[in-house]
Amino acid sequence: MAVQTLYFVFGNKRTLFKDVVDTTVAGDTEPVATMDREWFRAACAAPGRFSTGSLRSRR
Repeated sequence: MAVQTLYFVFGNKRTLFKDVVDTTVAGDTEPVATMDREWFRAACAAPGRFSTGSLRSRR
């Protein structure tokens, strides 16, 4: 793909990077915030190794 095509579609590197990260995290291109997705809510609600307390810095 030509560089000019990327700039035509995304406008700049920041927008390209944001779209890549959003698609990688979410797994699709739907305009739904990550924290509004069912899998995210289920992960936050599930007890276990990755509970809120374990997300703090481990020093």
